[in-house]
Amino acid sequence: MINNIKIIWIIAIFIVISSLICFLIGSTAFFNRGIDLIATVIYIYVWFPAFVLSAISIIFLIKKKIPATKRGQILVVILIIFLSAAFSTTLFRYSNIEGIFKDKVISNWSNRDNMQITSDGKYIYQLELINLFQRNSRVRLYIKNILSDEKMLISLDMSTNTIYGVTPDLFPWVEMFPSENSAYYILNTTRSLKEEIEIYEININAKTSRRIE
Repeated sequence: MINNIKIIWIIAIFIVISSLICFLIGSTAFFNRGIDLIATVIYIYVWFPAFVLSAISIIFLIKKKIPATKRGQILVVILIIFLSAAFSTTLFRYSNIEGIFKDKVISNWSNRDNMQITSDGKYIYQLELINLFQRNSRVRLYIKNILSDEKMLISLDMSTNTIYGVTPDLFPWVEMFPSENSAYYILNTTRSLKEEIEIYEININAKTSRRIE
């Protein structure tokens, strides 16, 4: 019976520790972002108690602190299973992989059918913010050729540090206009994105961008 309890206990510790690591990595996007309010609450009421439970369990196993009576052993098994399941289920459930293995994309228009169209009617476009509020954040421009259906993702050398909050589907974050050269378009940000207006030259053929102001 004692050996069975040890096996159950070790498996439970392994599951809880895995959930602790998973939530830590997910809540910080592999230490690329700060902890938000919801994650803070989970850390206080779930993560730290689960960590203490794991630490105490390891100490008890090392020191072989297992009840001698069968009734005590059954109670220990029930308690271990209940607490481990409660803690690990919550931590795994709220572990967020966006921004780590999967980019978190925030776009101006949640429905691509409502995206902006250039004044010459050739392209539809929208700005996409990747992993906003993280150290690995970046910005790209999504463009689709209306005639050919060709889609392009063009990186922009734009700092996200001055973007404090964005509201999709209300006001355009950028505006794109054709230039005298048909291969080039001019893209400027609006104050719906950031206070400072930035202007970029978009090379459609090369699929590149260059900040000009």
